[in-house]
Amino acid sequence: MANRIKCAAFLATEAVVAMGILTAVALPLAYGFLQAPRRIAADYQRTVLLELVDGEAEILAAGAGRVVSDGSHPWTLRGASVTNLPPGKTTFVRAGAKGRLEWRAQDQRKGRPVIREFLIQNPALTQRQP
Repeated sequence: MANRIKCAAFLATEAVVAMGILTAVALPLAYGFLQAPRRIAADYQRTVLLELVDGEAEILAAGAGRVVSDGSHPWTLRGASVTNLPPGKTTFVRAGAKGRLEWRAQDQRKGRPVIREFLIQNPALTQRQP
């Protein structure tokens, strides 16, 4: 009889330890799986944003920024994927031949700022190489 009680106590203890190990391993995995879609969406938005800001900065640096007067100006990003971005504000700042294109989210938790600084080239002065 004492042997049966010892076996039952051992099995109960083993079951409790097994459940503890399962809980310790399963909860972080479950949390990771629940966070994955949110992380993927944030990475997608960041990639789209970097691509749009880099494209606009390239256009402005190639000479299009010369038609904008010195100072800070609101700017509009162009592209079909703009609709997938969180609400934010884009600003173009020109100081002589230097340009700065900056995007900031309205809610800071929705994305880190993207800033690109560049020199605005004068197409008339740029020499073409054969």
